Amino acid sequence: MDRQTLELLAAGDREAFERCLRFVAQWAIGKGDAPVDAEDISEEAVFRAALRADTYRGKSSVATWIIGIAENVRKEHFRHRTRKVSWAASLDDNPIEVQNDVDVEDMALRQMAAEEAMQKLTPDERQAFLLCVRDGLTSHQAGERIGKSADRVRHLKMEAARKLADYWRDFRE
Repeated sequence: MDRQTLELLAAGDREAFERCLRFVAQWAIGKGDAPVDAEDISEEAVFRAALRADTYRGKSSVATWIIGIAENVRKEHFRHRTRKVSWAASLDDNPIEVQNDVDVEDMALRQMAAEEAMQKLTPDERQAFLLCVRDGLTSHQAGERIGKSADRVRHLKMEAARKLADYWRDFRE
């Protein structure tokens, strides 16, 4: 793993994505994770690394940086799996408080920008992205739902993320 691989990953290069996937999956399996967990962890970690590549500062190697992301994803993965508290019950115990200091105009602009950004995606990219990111499905689960391979869903999700990241970068400027 080097800076060039990270740059290629951020640009949506499929080979760089696959190389990083294998690297993180091998790390996760080395930690004793089941292959299915290693796949989920590596997919999410590499996806996040691609989206956040511009935050890499070079204070550690690219491999160490990606493994740091993978470690956080791994913790989240197993924390969510073992969570016992019912979401509905927690709502009853902790009612949601409405904040009065929310900038409604800013929220409306962000909502419009998000909708406009999503329209830039192909229907397949939008569907893969929403199933995996919003609904939390793995690439395998999303693929089964929409009749595509897990590899194809990964590619669609990466392409969508790249397009959305470009759009949000332009929106912030």
